[in-house]
Amino acid sequence: MTNNNKKILDQVKGIVSEKRSITKKNLKDPIQSDEEKLIKKEIDKWINENAEGVAKKIIAEQIKKIFK
Repeated sequence: MTNNNKKILDQVKGIVSEKRSITKKNLKDPIQSDEEKLIKKEIDKWINENAEGVAKKIIAEQIKKIFK
């Protein structure tokens, strides 16, 4: 795997692991307020709606760097 591909993969993994860490934190604390649940729901909604777009932007930036 080339260095550029590795960078792209690391960035995408970072995005995915952020969602996992949020989920794990919430699983460790079973007693949550309604406000925390609402925040988690909104974050999950944003990630689901925007994660693909963010990943595409990262990949596009890396491609531009490769073909400069």
